[in-house]
Amino acid sequence: DLVRQALQQQILRQGLGPVVDQLIAPLCVMVGEGWLRGELSVYQEHLFTETLQSVLREAIASVDASGQSLQQRPKVLLTTTPGEQHGLGLLMAECHFALESCVRFVLGTSTPVVDIVQAVRQLQIDVLALSFSSYASRKDVVDNLQQLHEPLPPQVEIWVGGTAAHVNRRALPPGVVVMRKACDVSAQVQTWRQQCHRVASIDQGR
Repeated sequence: DLVRQALQQQILRQGLGPVVDQLIAPLCVMVGEGWLRGELSVYQEHLFTETLQSVLREAIASVDASGQSLQQRPKVLLTTTPGEQHGLGLLMAECHFALESCVRFVLGTSTPVVDIVQAVRQLQIDVLALSFSSYASRKDVVDNLQQLHEPLPPQVEIWVGGTAAHVNRRALPPGVVVMRKACDVSAQVQTWRQQCHRVASIDQGR
């Protein structure tokens, strides 16, 4: 309860974006390291994760409610690939997509590659956002991204975040955008919109 209240108060004082970047992200690292050292039990780590997810989902719902009619492209699909069960990184990224008023579809964790491709096509997605935690192997990251890269429509961008994505960034398929931090999402969304605006202007001029 104290963790929940403290996070909610900080979000009210500082705003969702700064709290995600400056407080929640480093807090997740500390909790993970504490668990690895045996200072936290499994149930404590799970309880922390569930509390954090609850607070962030409430905050996202509040952002959406305050500007629901303003949602706009890019249309973003958020999920993780098979075997990746850790969704906190994805949730932190979703906070920034919400703050940028993006249209979002969230599939949760460990979605089969074939279903990701189907969802991207049927929902007419612009950006596929994936998260790879530190538990993901280099093979998992590279293989899954290669399997996704080929069947997706060429205009769909793949944005990835998480420790494993950053560590293995040089081995990723061409065109995959790596986010080092959750706050990189906002800058990338703005870049995407500027590029779309330029393309639209060129098309109108023809």
